[in-house]
Amino acid sequence: NMVGSNVTSDTEAIINLGDEIFITKSASTLNSLDAKTWKTVDTGTGEDFSIAKSPSTYVAVGSYGMRYSTDNKLTWLSSTTLTTTNLAITWTGTSFIATGATSIRRSVGGTTWTTISTGGLGIKSIASNQSTVVIVGTNIRYSLDDGLTWNTPVTPIYSGGLLKVHYIENMFIATGSNNILTSVDGITWTLVYTFLTGTYNDIIKTTGGVFVAVGYSAKISTSPDLINWSNATYIPIVSTGSA
Repeated sequence: NMVGSNVTSDTEAIINLGDEIFITKSASTLNSLDAKTWKTVDTGTGEDFSIAKSPSTYVAVGSYGMRYSTDNKLTWLSSTTLTTTNLAITWTGTSFIATGATSIRRSVGGTTWTTISTGGLGIKSIASNQSTVVIVGTNIRYSLDDGLTWNTPVTPIYSGGLLKVHYIENMFIATGSNNILTSVDGITWTLVYTFLTGTYNDIIKTTGGVFVAVGYSAKISTSPDLINWSNATYIPIVSTGSA
């Protein structure tokens, strides 16, 4: 078990599943119920990019394809039908939907998958509010039938692609390049902010109600409302060596 933030390899993603948190890293994956005490989850060889769960099954996706666990993360089995890289996954309430760079995969149980072609969207991320599923990448697409068919939403003009999408407190939030877009239904989108410089990779909302956007070159910005942003102050950890 690991206590605190004793992480020695690059972090790929932080995944909040409500009652537990995962950190996927280049060397291993960590899991915690309280964000204080962490244990390693061994999904097998390869790097995990994202994890989702249904009431009975966990599914991890990554450089190896897909793996699933039906015994509360103790053992993981490979999906023999899908062994290519998958970037993101979500549970819609009735099925798993996973994304590769140019395709979408769907599964009810997490073991048998159907591939749905999307025409080379450069997909980066996926989110669901259990009635609408949204994917982002080169552009935005949404599905109202649990991933079976996909549509192009109404979007404002923005530059660059999108890297992440989340469903946070009754609102989809997408970020990438220097833009933040929001939508209450996944169909009609609003450009709420454009950063003057920098590429922002992800955005979260803290329990204190503050939005935090992170990006390349240690960029960290905070906002109370997604409209007014300020650069965060951080203090790099400097090793002083052994006493």
